[in-house]
Amino acid sequence: MARTSDRWLGLYAGAVSLLLAGAAPLAGSAASLMPPCLFRSVTGLPCPTCGATHAVVALSRLDWSGALAANPLATIGALALLLGGLAAGTAALLGHPFREPRWGPRLRWPVLLLVLLNWVWVLAHSAGPRFLFSAAG
Repeated sequence: MARTSDRWLGLYAGAVSLLLAGAAPLAGSAASLMPPCLFRSVTGLPCPTCGATHAVVALSRLDWSGALAANPLATIGALALLLGGLAAGTAALLGHPFREPRWGPRLRWPVLLLVLLNWVWVLAHSAGPRFLFSAAG
């Protein structure tokens, strides 16, 4: 028997996912209100999350390749949030709510590695300074 709190969590996740999907046409306008990246402003290099806004805007237009090119990990995370919320909401409505996930400490290093690999991708594909990847001289 599922707990009531699990059901409410699923319904909440589903409602948030529906709200985000419904607000997708506003993503471009909302993105223009975002401040510039502080890390990039100070260092001239993109941060690990640079491109996430571009990825979400591309996803809102169903531009899968543009979203992945902007920031692969942010794209996968946004899709997981949206689809997971819809699945949790649907399951809760059907009386089979998901339980809140419990992430163990064994996932810390793989997640850190994914973030670092994503940052390498963002650095390699950024429009910013190319001095990291050019020959010295």
